[in-house]
This record gives sequence, structure tokens and C-alpha cells, in this order.
Amino acid sequence: MTNKHNFFWIIIIGISLTSCGMFKKAPGGKVYNGKLDEMEGTRVYNEETGKYEEVKVVQEKLDTVSWTQVPDTQHPPITDEMNAGSNSEIEETSETSVLVDELTDLETEKKATYKVAVILPFLSQNFNESADKISEFSEWGLQFYSGLKMGLETLKGTGGSELNLEVSVHDSKGEYSAVSTLTSNPDLINADVIIGAYKKANVKLLADFAKANDKTFISPHSASANISSENPNYIQVSPTLETHCKEMYRHARRTFSPEQIVLVANQDTKERNRFRYFNEENQKMLGDEFTPKLKELLIPADFTQIHEDSIKPYLDPFKTTAFLVPSFSNETFVNNFLRMLNIAKDAQPVRVYGLPQWMDYERIEFDYFENLDVHITNVASYDLDSYNVKTFRNNFYSKYGDIPSEEAFLGYDLMVYAGRALEKFGTKFQGYSDLVEAPYLQHRFDFQPNINGKLDDASGAKPSINQFENKQVYLLNFKNYRFQKAN
Repeated sequence: MTNKHNFFWIIIIGISLTSCGMFKKAPGGKVYNGKLDEMEGTRVYNEETGKYEEVKVVQEKLDTVSWTQVPDTQHPPITDEMNAGSNSEIEETSETSVLVDELTDLETEKKATYKVAVILPFLSQNFNESADKISEFSEWGLQFYSGLKMGLETLKGTGGSELNLEVSVHDSKGEYSAVSTLTSNPDLINADVIIGAYKKANVKLLADFAKANDKTFISPHSASANISSENPNYIQVSPTLETHCKEMYRHARRTFSPEQIVLVANQDTKERNRFRYFNEENQKMLGDEFTPKLKELLIPADFTQIHEDSIKPYLDPFKTTAFLVPSFSNETFVNNFLRMLNIAKDAQPVRVYGLPQWMDYERIEFDYFENLDVHITNVASYDLDSYNVKTFRNNFYSKYGDIPSEEAFLGYDLMVYAGRALEKFGTKFQGYSDLVEAPYLQHRFDFQPNINGKLDDASGAKPSINQFENKQVYLLNFKNYRFQKAN
């Protein structure tokens, strides 16, 4: 299945993806579920516990293999014409790019055809031909893959493009052994770029494979800060917890002085250790390492030991107080804090900053989010009203009979980015994300090197790059009873 003119692609997957019933509907179009919690998607990885829940695996034999290609005429792709100005001329210079050239031995190569291997948790061993729906545990991979396919259509439909791609898609089955076997597959051995997987162990396996075999590896999901070391071939799409916290603080400082900011955590957990991210950023912004630490509000694990009057001393009667809460794993804690703050503040203005998982909390009253001017960090912009997004949603629904989740948008945006980056910079495009123009829908990519060592080391030792991490984090504001991109 090869187009010999301007675009090559091969789709290999253990189940057909053209059925209108391929997705099980979920509230709000989301497909997150407890079985895939280890695969936290555009969520923050818990680098303190290092734990994920295991994916449920049903040992069944795969019966069929289906090869599919969607004709261009059936569903017109989203193209640059929908995003005026996306092809503007840009200067091909970048401080990051120069830094990358100095610190790595990566050598890019321009090719007539680039090979891309995609590894996702379709869990095809769960597939049953007699069932009327696909396993819910496969939804993350299916949504991401479906968005990625539409990204391929956009790349293919771009007029004047010389990009040729050969794409293979593989099922990780959510199993380490399956991914380990894939590292001997010719598709991975010959790949220029690898995209996947989901579980941390599988991501680490592929990162090590990419390092040993000089392959560019893009991880769309894991947000761990310690997957790999001295590996400039590893590109991490999901920002780390540290990046979320520091962007949260930078956004708060655009409006508030340090004196108006209060850090909040449960005193009996490790969450208070995250305060260092905010204090480090404060010191950096003020240019003084001796800057006093920000105010802290530590909440007892037993909420009966604290009263809303305990919060009132932290409130400024004349100015807005911003509470930064780097908590994501304890919904009960967040709910109780918001409830007490909602009472304590009375008519005084406040703002609360939190993390992406808050969007999926089920027990918190929306009134708390609204009354407390809640802002959360997120890897996606949540701009659902643009023309491009509406067009994508309509095309996606026409193809698959369901609305796209965040994973579908990520699959689309990442595939479009990777294709444009390959076309412009060749096999090693790390460090050039600021020079890649594309009609993105929900994401922007700002891949920066995580440096191991100091650039100005007096000993003359040359620092190394552990990985490239996406530093693009959006702030969403809960306003008019829905999350939307903050100013």
C-alpha cells in the first residue's frame, strides 16, 4: 500500500479502525479510565512514587490482521489554508539549536523517504470478533492513533510538500515483553523516528533502544524526569511536574507579587517538597539566591484539626491572594481545601492554581472552581472554538462516530509536527521546535534540552543533554463553568 508520488505510508494493526462503533463514549468525550491510569496521557507523572497501575491484559490470540488506507476524497484533510500565516518565512537561527550542536554529536540526514515506527497500546489480544465493541482498555491508543492518521492526511494533502513518509504501526499490547520483541522488528531497526509507547517501562525500553541505535524517539505520554540519561535522541512531549510547577508560578507572577502568593500542601505528604520548584523560580526571577522563601500553608492530614479561620491570616484584605496547590493524587485533600477556602475568603478576592488532574475530579463542586478563580496547568490549550478545531471534530466524528478526546488532538498535532520537522531538518530535528511551523490544533511544542552539568563549569568539563523536554505549558481558567485558555 504505497503511494509512489509524494507520500508513503503503511498501516499495520491487529484490528480494523474504520467502524463507527470503535469507541466507547465517555463523559465529555474523554477516554481516561482507571485501567489506564499508568498511562497518564497529557497528565503529570508522579515522580515521587514512581508507580503506575497495571494495564489489564486478557490473553487471547489475535485472529485477523487488517490493512486499511483512507482515500483522500472521502474526508478532506485539514490543510494550511485553514490556518492563515502558518507558512510565513522564518529565520533559521536558534540559540537552542546552536547549543544542541555544541553539546551533542547528533548528525542529521536529509532523505527522500523517512521511516516512522509507531508503537501504541491497542491491546489487540483483547479483541473479540463476535463482540459489538472494542475493549475500553484500548481507547487511549485508538484515539491517539486516529488523530495521528488524520495528521498524516494533512501532511499528505499539503500542496507543494516533498515529504515522503513510510509509517508502520505496532501494538505494544501493554506488555514489556511485546515491546522487547518489537525492538528486533525490521520496522524499528530501520526507522528514522519512533513514536510511543505508553507505560513507563516500555518508554524506557524504547529510549534505551533509541540511544543505542541512534534513533530519534518521541514519547507522547510519559512525564517522568528520569526515563533516560545522556540521551539527546529522547524527546519527551509531556512536561515534567517541575515544568508544570514553574510555569504555574511564572503565570502567577504576571499578576501577583511574591508577597501575595501562598504555597499549599498536605503537611504529612511529600507534596511540600515540591515547594522548592516555586522557590527556585522565584529566586531566578529576582536574581537573588538569598531571596526569602514564599509563604507556606501546611494542611494537616486530618481536616478536623483545621478550621477555615486558620486560612484567614493568609488572606490580604486589600489585595488578591494566590494559592498555589501542587497536588494531583488526592482529590479529597484538594476538595476539602477548596471548601474551606471558599468559606474563609468571604468577599475577599482569591485565585487558586492547580494541576491538570483537577479537570477529571468527580466530587468537587463546580462552584468552588468558579468562586475561587481556579487556574490549572495543561499541555493542551483547550481552545475548542477555533475553526480548525471544529473542522477536525466534524471530520473525526464523520470517520469514527465519536468526538475526539485530548489524545486524538495530541496524535494529530504530534504527527504534523514530526512530519514538518523531518521535512525541514532531517532525521535529527531536536532543538529546532521553534522553527517548525504547522497548523496545530491544541498543542505547541517547545522542546528544550535538559542539561546535565553546567555550561560554565570552571573545570572545562563539557555538559551533556539527558533528553529533550517539551516546555510548553498552558494555563486554563475555569470561567463560566468551563475550562478555557487563560489570558
